[in-house]
Amino acid sequence: MSRKLDWLSVVLIILLVPVTILIVDAIYPILKFDRKYAQMILDTLLILIAVTCNLKFWKLKVTFFNPNHIFKQILNMIPLLAFMLILGKFGNLGFPKAGWNAFLTVLLIGIGEEYVYRGLLMAQLEKILHSKPFLIVLISSVSFGLIHIGNMFNVTNKWVVVAQMIVAAATAMLYGTLYSQTNSLSLAIMFHIIDDLPAFFSKSSATAESLMPSQKVMQFLLITLVLFAICSLIAFLQIKLNNLHFKKYNKFQV
Repeated sequence: MSRKLDWLSVVLIILLVPVTILIVDAIYPILKFDRKYAQMILDTLLILIAVTCNLKFWKLKVTFFNPNHIFKQILNMIPLLAFMLILGKFGNLGFPKAGWNAFLTVLLIGIGEEYVYRGLLMAQLEKILHSKPFLIVLISSVSFGLIHIGNMFNVTNKWVVVAQMIVAAATAMLYGTLYSQTNSLSLAIMFHIIDDLPAFFSKSSATAESLMPSQKVMQFLLITLVLFAICSLIAFLQIKLNNLHFKKYNKFQV
C-alpha cells in the first residue's frame, strides 16, 4: 500500500504544473489581471502550492545550496555549460523595455519548475527507486518534457510542440544530472534561467512555427531525438564516472 501511495505522490507532483495552469485559467475571468503578468502569477502560485504540499504532506528534502565539494560541483557544471555554448544560448540576448518583467518571469519559472521536477520529483522517485540515479533523472526529465504538451493549444503545427517537448526533456536530463551529482538545486535553477533568457530577451521576433516549416518537420524531429540521445548519453556517463570515483574514493577510506 505504501508503494502505491509513493507512486501516487509521483503522479501528483508531475501534475502540479498542469493543475496550476487550470487554476490560473479559472481565476482569470474573475480577476481579469493583465495577461503580461500571467506567467509570473502562474509560477508564483506553483511555488506556493508546491512548498505547501511538501510541508504538509510529502515532507521531502530539497537542498538548494551545498557548501561542500565545490570543485566537484564546478566539474559537474561543465557538460551543461558546454551544451549551452554549443547551442548558442548566449548569442541572441537583447534588452527589451520591460527587462525587469522578463527577468522576474524567467526567475520564477526557473525556481518553480526546478523545485517541482528536480527537487520534489527526484526526491520522491529516490524513495521508490533508491540507488538508480540515471533512471530517476530519466523519469523526471521525460515528465518535464510531457508537461509542455499544453502548448499544443497555442500553435497550428502540433509537431512543433512535440519537438519542444523532446528538447525540454533533453535539457532536463542535464539539469537532473547536475542536481543528482551536486545536491545543489540552485545550480539547476541558475542554468534553467540562463536557458530561458533568450526566449524573453531575444532581439528576434521569430516564432517556433516560423523556424520549423511543415516540409522540414520530420527532419527537425529527428534532430531533436538525436539531441535527446546525446544528452541522455552525457547524463549516463556523468553519473557513471561520478559513481566510479565515489567507489574508488571510499575504497581507500579507513
